[in-house]
Amino acid sequence: MKPQPRRVLIVEDDPNVAALFRRALDNDAEWNVSSRAAQSLADACAALRNDAFHAIVLDLGLPDSAGAVNVRRVREEAPDLPILVVSGQGDESVIFEALQSGAQDYLIKGPLVMSLLSRALHYAVSRKESENAIQRTLRDLRRTLMGTVNVLAGMIELRDPYTAGHERRVSELACRIAAKIGFEEDRVEGLRVAATLHDVGKISIPSEILAKPGRLSDIEYDLIKTHPRVGHDVLRTVEFPWPVAEIVHQHHERMDGSGYPRGLKGEAILQEARIIAVADVIEAMSSHRPYRGALGVEKALDEISARRGEVYDAPSVDACLELFRKEGFMWDED
Repeated sequence: MKPQPRRVLIVEDDPNVAALFRRALDNDAEWNVSSRAAQSLADACAALRNDAFHAIVLDLGLPDSAGAVNVRRVREEAPDLPILVVSGQGDESVIFEALQSGAQDYLIKGPLVMSLLSRALHYAVSRKESENAIQRTLRDLRRTLMGTVNVLAGMIELRDPYTAGHERRVSELACRIAAKIGFEEDRVEGLRVAATLHDVGKISIPSEILAKPGRLSDIEYDLIKTHPRVGHDVLRTVEFPWPVAEIVHQHHERMDGSGYPRGLKGEAILQEARIIAVADVIEAMSSHRPYRGALGVEKALDEISARRGEVYDAPSVDACLELFRKEGFMWDED
């Protein structure tokens, strides 16, 4: 029984060349190929919107568009479609840009193109399928990682039920601040993990201290101040792709060196830790604690505004103020 055909869209403005391409693919002994031709980028995009293909052979010189923009338009219509680009001699820089834009392989038009077409198309499809498989695996790993992180965060809440939801809210605000500052998506993801785990070191603090309704003694407060170091020790052997343990270690440091546990100053503090410091203060002051009632968001915003650049990182403060006062940020209580 013949396998289901691989549907290939051939985008080539020269009908003779397109016919040669189709003939070469139709004679492919390994694949059962069903090809279709389009003579312009507009026709190709219309075909992609109305039909499903396994791959595309894309000429970089078309009557209505040229160069890497062809690749980008195809990717807009079909992000996961393997793309094999073909181009004339002397277009190396254009081909390089096309590869950077998402094409899997290329061929230079000439006598050898027909004999190499099927092989190059096989490679383009196989490479794209491998890329998609890797992305699926990474997504699954990230889901597993965040599941584990959330379990650890739940353990913290069991130790300190009065701050239930604190880690999630700090993480949510910190990620919004980071995105506004300009963090790339992967760096925001690392910040999300660190912010969710920033108080994991509190597992070493006695429950009586965490839930104490009155003022802490100096000894009790010194115990509380050990939680960033304990959190670092808990996390430092975990091979995260981000410096999670060090971020957790630094989240109570302050720009002027008045923080703990190491009294770091300014640029010696990781940007992620500076962001968490701002988000942590906002959430803590806004929420009820055993030793006081909630002070409210406005008092928290006044605090970071008054000490902007001295105690709290200025870009983080500015982004936080904009989120609350201009964009009406509210925590997602769901």
